[in-house]
Amino acid sequence: MNVLFCFDHNLSPRLVQVLRILKHQNLTHIREHHRIDPGDPAIIELATRHGWILVTADARMQSQPSTAAAFRDRQITTLFIGSSLLRKSLVEQSVWFIRHWGEIAAEIPRAPRGTIFESRANQLLRRVGQ
Repeated sequence: MNVLFCFDHNLSPRLVQVLRILKHQNLTHIREHHRIDPGDPAIIELATRHGWILVTADARMQSQPSTAAAFRDRQITTLFIGSSLLRKSLVEQSVWFIRHWGEIAAEIPRAPRGTIFESRANQLLRRVGQ
C-alpha cells in the first residue's frame, strides 16, 4: 500500500488535482474529507487514523509547541512548506512540486514516523529538531 500524502487547507485542492493528472495518485486533500478547515485537532486525528503524511504551509502548526509535540507523539510525519511558496501562483506551486516530488516521495516515507521536515526556497528538505 502506498503512503498517502494529505495536503491541508493552506494548499489548494487544485494543486492536488494537477499532481494527480501527472500520475501522482498517492495524494489527497483535506477538503476531500472535510468541506471546511477542520482545525488542528481534527487534522491530527485524521492523519493518525489514516497514516497520512501531512503536507502543510501552516507555520502556526509548526511554531505551536503543543501541535508540534502532537505530531511527534501521534507519529505523524509532516512536511512544512515555506510561506514563500504560498505567495506564488498555482502554476508556480505546481511546477515547484513537480520539480521536487521525486525527492519528497522517495525520502519522506522512509523516515521514521513522526519526523518533521521543512522545505524552504534555498533548501528542499530539512529534518526539524533532529
